[in-house]
Amino acid sequence: MAFAKGRRFDPQQLSDVPGPGHYNLDQESQLTNYKRGAFLEKAERFIENAPSDVPGPGTYGNNRSEAQPNAIRHGKTSDERYAILQRRVEELERIHKEGKRASQAEIDRLKSDLSHCQKINQEHAERLDKQKKQNTLLEGRVQELKKTSSADQSELKDLKLKLKKSETERNQLVAKQNDLGETKKAVQTLDAKRRDELKEKDRELDELRKLVEGEKKKRELAEAQLDSNREKGDIELRQVQSHAQTVQRQLEEAQQHVADAADGSADLLNQVEEHRRLLALAAQDYRRLLDTTVSAIAHVKLKHDHEVLHIRALRLERKLANSDGQVAELAHLIRQSQERIQLLRQRRRSIGSPPSIEDFSQIAALVEVDLARSEVERLQIELATLESLTTLDRLQRENVTTAYLDVYAEQLWLRVQLSELGNRQMAFETEKNILQEERDSLSEQFEALKTEVSAIETEKTVLEQQMRVYEQRSLADKKAMQQLTETFRRNRMTEEGLRAEIDTMAGELAESEQFQQAYYKLSEEIQSLVARNELAEGEAERLSKFNAEILGHNNPAQRIVYLDRIRRELAETKQKLVSTVVELESAKTHTVELTNELEMYKSVTAPVEGKPRTTITRVGRPPLASLNQIS
Repeated sequence: MAFAKGRRFDPQQLSDVPGPGHYNLDQESQLTNYKRGAFLEKAERFIENAPSDVPGPGTYGNNRSEAQPNAIRHGKTSDERYAILQRRVEELERIHKEGKRASQAEIDRLKSDLSHCQKINQEHAERLDKQKKQNTLLEGRVQELKKTSSADQSELKDLKLKLKKSETERNQLVAKQNDLGETKKAVQTLDAKRRDELKEKDRELDELRKLVEGEKKKRELAEAQLDSNREKGDIELRQVQSHAQTVQRQLEEAQQHVADAADGSADLLNQVEEHRRLLALAAQDYRRLLDTTVSAIAHVKLKHDHEVLHIRALRLERKLANSDGQVAELAHLIRQSQERIQLLRQRRRSIGSPPSIEDFSQIAALVEVDLARSEVERLQIELATLESLTTLDRLQRENVTTAYLDVYAEQLWLRVQLSELGNRQMAFETEKNILQEERDSLSEQFEALKTEVSAIETEKTVLEQQMRVYEQRSLADKKAMQQLTETFRRNRMTEEGLRAEIDTMAGELAESEQFQQAYYKLSEEIQSLVARNELAEGEAERLSKFNAEILGHNNPAQRIVYLDRIRRELAETKQKLVSTVVELESAKTHTVELTNELEMYKSVTAPVEGKPRTTITRVGRPPLASLNQIS
């Protein structure tokens, strides 16, 4: 269960509803400001001698006969009663304000106490979290110590078994020695009887000694053979290393040769790519040539069109010659007509008579002359266009013939180049195949060398592993005794550390019990303060009711305003009271949960699975034994 680090209870918000007496006006001149503009502004509010509808004090008494004179007397002294009531209202408002101020101060004090209790509770929660963390760390350390102690116990058991075996062997040897002493005494007492047996035993001992000496010699021979084998192994290792170096050099040479062959093949591939690119360019040029050349049918058609245009040009030239003659004749006619017109104009000027029919004929002749002149201009324009067409046709024919000849020559040159490139490509392909075969053979040789090198390396690793095994066996016995002594020392130190930590945890648990008792006392004080707050709220409600009864005069609007305000204040106080009750209940339940959790943590009989889980992150820590070893 996680403990909150913030405020356990929400801060109480201040009310926006104004308190009692907020709407009261200090000046008497402002008491009727809200009535200005109303139709009852100038009307009489109080009737002097009229009986009041509001029952006064003592109205519901036993003397009903005195109601009329009391009403008349009340009508006479209404101003005095109003003043008295006003004073009582002011006193009640003052008392209400003082009570509200006292209740507010009490609430503030309760809030401060509550915040203080929350801080103390938060501190308790933090300390509890720390204790939980320490408990988890201690549990981890205990588990690690248990593991180390179990390992140490297993080692101790092994050592005990070894000691028992050595003791049994020693006892057997001691028993044998005792038996030998007894036999010697028996032999001394029974020399005559046991001489033969002693001789046999001496002979057996001599044989055993010989066997021991033979075993020693065999051992020495085995050691010498082992040394010779080591020397042979070293020599073989050196030979293998030298062979590996030679193989490595051969491998490097082969790699260099392969690299040179790869470079040569790369150059050949580049040349092949260059020839391919030239072939592609030649194919493109040939395609362009095919696209730009003109076919025989188109050439014949162009010739035919040229001849047709030539014939048309001749016809147009003939027409032009005819038109030139006509133009000359028309020029003569125009000159004659102009001369006639001039003569006619002169005649007209001289005579001044109106034009005759001859004059109109002359005008018609002039119009014909203009038409002939326009026809001549049109014919000249056609002639110029025909000349330009003939020149263009001639130039086009010349361009076509030159382009045809150039394309034919270029086609012949490209055919020659294509044949040369094909021959060179065939040669390059043969060279490429030869180089690929050489590369395959070199790669096979390289793989064979690799396998030889790997076999040599495996033999080398096997020999090295054998040497390491012999060295490790010699060092294992030395380390065993050192580890045993270190484990005894570590176990002793860890036991002392655990005892000290258990003592500190017991002291912290005692302190937490003291804090728990203080928390219970604070919760009881909070309950008493809440009860006092309820009493204060009840008294305030009673005073507000009494104030409403006093303020209930003839103005119903004023009465409604006061009653509405009092209802709102009562509703707000009830809401606050309910919220405080809910918070108190939640605090009680939370304290009960905390106490249960503390009891679960403190209890020894509770199982580990039944204990509550925590949100604390458990940090791994090496055991004390490893720390002592590092230090």
